[in-house]
This record gives sequence, structure tokens and C-alpha cells, in this order.
Amino acid sequence: MKNILYILVFALGSIQAHAQCTPICNAFINFSLDQNGEGVILVDMIDEGSFPNCDFQLQLEMANGSWIGPADSIFVDCAHVGVHTIRLIDQITSNSCWGTISIEDILGVCNNDVGEGNLPLVLNPENGFGFVGSDITLNSTPLSEVNSYLYAVPEDDILSGENIIDFSPSSNQSQIGGVTTLDLVELMKIFEFGVNNPMRAILGDVDESGYLGVNDLFLIRQRILGIINQWPAQNFLYLNTNHQFDSNFDPFDFIGLDLRQYRFSGDTIDQVDLTFGVYAFGDISVVEDSLSAGIQIEDRSNKDKLIIADLYIYADEDMSVPVRLESNLDFKASQISVDLGSLNLIDINHNYGGSEFMYHISSENQLRISYVPNGESLEFDLVLRSSSDLYSSDVLKLSDDFDQQVVSFSSSKDVELVFETVSSLTEVNESNFKIFPNPAMDLFTLEFHDAVTREVRILNINGQVMTQIKNASSRINLSQQELQLTPGLYTVHVKEGSKSYFKKLILH
Repeated sequence: MKNILYILVFALGSIQAHAQCTPICNAFINFSLDQNGEGVILVDMIDEGSFPNCDFQLQLEMANGSWIGPADSIFVDCAHVGVHTIRLIDQITSNSCWGTISIEDILGVCNNDVGEGNLPLVLNPENGFGFVGSDITLNSTPLSEVNSYLYAVPEDDILSGENIIDFSPSSNQSQIGGVTTLDLVELMKIFEFGVNNPMRAILGDVDESGYLGVNDLFLIRQRILGIINQWPAQNFLYLNTNHQFDSNFDPFDFIGLDLRQYRFSGDTIDQVDLTFGVYAFGDISVVEDSLSAGIQIEDRSNKDKLIIADLYIYADEDMSVPVRLESNLDFKASQISVDLGSLNLIDINHNYGGSEFMYHISSENQLRISYVPNGESLEFDLVLRSSSDLYSSDVLKLSDDFDQQVVSFSSSKDVELVFETVSSLTEVNESNFKIFPNPAMDLFTLEFHDAVTREVRILNINGQVMTQIKNASSRINLSQQELQLTPGLYTVHVKEGSKSYFKKLILH
């Protein structure tokens, strides 16, 4: 019997340990094909310090939106050259993370054969998918697509003198790895410090107005939150290898710059004239700039903390749950997503302006928050309602499919979720509210100095509501015996409109 019990306990322990598996992906991976134009992508290339008990497989997204895998490894060749999203999936919990992989032909072994009488027009994805969805013309004549990064240019169609290659605006709004707060902060750095690499400013112009403005910052935050799923700008720009930007480039005025048209002389044409980098709007962080150092990802094991009070939520009653973000960074922006599960969000009580605190509820009942601080830490209350009795920790969790980020001008940190018991909640020094005597034996008084509508709840150490007083008066005399409260530590939770605060009460 002891052996059977041991095996059962061991198995349950293993399952419980595995349930903690949290995949952590490398954000961007460069991968080069070998001398045969082939390669194998392995889990270890994508995994960046996940728990050792995870059981991973890989998925690779293709240019047409289809997926390869899941599999233990993925074979790629010349047909896969380009930038793709790659996914790491734990087979038991289905927890996953995403990264970006650039599959490159550095050795130049892939066949650029476009047929006799043609020259190759080559597209090199810089931060956008190989599938660009653009019609490409030479002097108004459509070019034939060989594959997603290669087109055939008929030599007979090249004119003596000036020739014009046009790339039509693309309806494909796919983003590599998505646009995140890293991109938002990189754009904020341009406003603060200027820019040496004009492409950073151009890709930040997501409304394609021809200049950077507050609207671009606003749209990027909307995209992060999932409020919009495409830019006002038609996606993808094409930068020829020969292109030289004006030395006086102004990130706040580049109206008239056209990176969907390229002019060259047919009398001196070479391969450089027919080689272009492909860029997607919004994905700024992968484009380097010598003026300011890039944002460094800090040690993934050293995370900032999103702290949520672990309160008991009674069925069909609104409960105000305090939330705060603790960070040692002088951060400029953060993005958080919390799965609400079966809970309904009734309201969010906060004291921030609309330009600081933005949020959105996704179709999967995820609460997504974008916060740009104005010298203040992030603290707010979630007003939640449940159809059954439960603790907030029973349901709330960080969204697996969303990058939890706190970002400064120089570094970025991940975020982990921590639940705080009622006994450890920080008291608010509310001068208008007193409890006396405290500690108390049987009789005690709650006294408020202003006449407003308020609701008072007394919670035990487990977060359960022991007493609830609606429309409480400014002076309330209570009895421990009448309320059937056993000796111990309690928390008095006061809600006045959108304002909530706590005081601790000790009963002997």
C-alpha cells in the first residue's frame, strides 16, 4: 500500500510541477541555411530559460498563414527564406510563447534562377513576412512571381534611360511577432532624442501621414490592446539597397517620400538596383539606430510583479479587487493582459488620464492594459462579478498569448503575477476614517468624518466577507459577539464611489 501511495503522490507531484511550465521564447532568432540550402530548427534555439520540466514542440507559420508542426524539430530549405513567426508549445499544458525567426541564405546557395532572358528582383524581409501581397510592376507591366521573395524581370522590358518599379500598397497587415510596447517606447525615444536611421521614424508613421505625431503613439497602443487589427496605412515599404536618405531627414516632416516606387537607369543596371528590403509598419524595435542604444531584455528570471489582492468574491455581488504593478525600472510604458476567465469586469477604478491608462476587453475575456506613467506607479481596482463563490486567485491569470512587458528607454522586463493575501494588504492612511478601540474586545466603532455614500465590508484573513453594510452612516457601533467574529486579524474594506481603501482590525 505504501508503494502505491508513493507512486500516486509522486505522479500528482509531477503533474502539479508540470502545470507551472511557463514557456519563454527568444524574441528574435537569425537562422542561416547550410551549404546545401537546408537547415533544422530545434527547440533549444527558441527556448530561453523556461522551466526544465516543460515538454516542447515547435510550430512555424508560413507566408500564406498556414502552419508547419507541431513537431520536435522543423526542416527548412530555400522555400522558407524570409521572416516567420515561430511558436513553442508545451504538449501537456498547451502553454505557449511566440518569437520571430529570420531564415536567411547567407551563403547564397539558393537558386535565384528566374529563366533565360530575365533578371531576378529579390525581396529581403527585414521585419515583415515574405508574403507581401503587393503587385509589382516595371514601367506599368506586371512582373511574374517566382516565389514569395523572388520575381522575374524581363530584360526586354528594361528601357534605355529611366525605369520605374512600382509596389502597390498591400492589404496584408501581418506583423512579425506583433507590435509591442518595445516598439512604442522606441518611438517615444525618437520624440525625445531624435533619430539617425530614418527607417525607424518612417515605420513609426503608422497612419502614413508623412510625419510622426501623437496619433501614431495612440494607434500603436490601440494595436497592442487589440482595439484595431490593422493600420490606417497600407502595409509594407520597399527600400532599395542603393537608397540614400537626405542627410537632413526630418522625422516630423517627410511628406512626399515614396518607398513604394523606385527609379533606375536601364543603361547602368546591376543586381543592386533589383534588390529591396521589405519593411512592415509599426515593428520599429528590430531596426537599429546608432543615435541611441537598443532596449535590452533583462534576465527573464528577474521579473516585475503584478500584485492582485486574493479576495473572496461572492456570487452575483460586485467586488473591488486592488491591483498594483511593482517595478524597479524608471519605465516609460507597460503592457499587461489578465485572463478574467468566468469573471465579469464591471468597472475599473483609477485616477489616471486617458493618455496614461488605456484598456480593452478582448473577445477571449482578456483585460489588456497599456500604461504610460506620468511620474506615478500603476495602481487600480478591478470591480468584478462572479456567478459563483470563489477567490480571485481561482480564476485570474496572466494571458499566455500576450507579452507582459515593462519597458524603459534602456531595458525591458517581463512580469509575473503574485496574489496578495488580505492580511498582507497595505493599509491606506485615510484621515477621514478611524477604528477605535483597535485592538478591540467585543465593542468597536467605525467613524467617518464626511457624509458620503459608502459601503463597508469586514473580511477575515482568507478574504471572506463576514459583514457587509451598505449605505453606511458616518458612525457605526459594532459588536464582535453579535457579528459572531472570532478573535483574529480582519480587514475593513471601505468603498466610496470609485475610491476604495483598507484598514486592519484586530479582535481579541
